[in-house]
Amino acid sequence: MTESHPDPNDVRETPPGIPRWVKISGLVVAALIAIFIAAMLLAGGQHGPGRHMSLGPVTGRSAAELPTAASPSTVSLGRLG
Repeated sequence: MTESHPDPNDVRETPPGIPRWVKISGLVVAALIAIFIAAMLLAGGQHGPGRHMSLGPVTGRSAAELPTAASPSTVSLGRLG
């Protein structure tokens, strides 16, 4: 078998690395995402979907007492019940 020796005159270029601006941009984006997640987890409060839902009927009437669209009394008399 023949052994292959690297030729000292053979100059191979290594591929260029990631540009500095890409690294810095990635770090900035990662830091902003981390700050956003930390703020969402630590801030607490009523900032979820429950903030926009009421705990009960606003009018004080139950759903059975509210008129329906197909109710004959509301259609023929033109009043809400």
